[in-house]
Amino acid sequence: MKKRTQEQWLELIQQQQASGQTQAQFCREHSVCPRYFSLRKKQLTGPEKSSPFIQAKRTLPSANSRYLTVRTATAEVVIHQALSPQEIASLVNALS
Repeated sequence: MKKRTQEQWLELIQQQQASGQTQAQFCREHSVCPRYFSLRKKQLTGPEKSSPFIQAKRTLPSANSRYLTVRTATAEVVIHQALSPQEIASLVNALS
């Protein structure tokens, strides 16, 4: 069995995903043990510890924008800027 660094495993995993091949096909072609490939893939790309926080990215609104848009990986909320901070807080609480 060939020793690989973490970076080499990550590169192999990315190559397999980009190849369009099944894991089994890719492993046969690259002489990699399918079980060990699955284990390393799970270790290196598995779900991380969940956090109650999301990453926010601020963008400047256009001059005539009257709306505030909040986007996450799975949702988008558009809020009219006339809402008070208390109303926005109530909305966020209701969505959580």
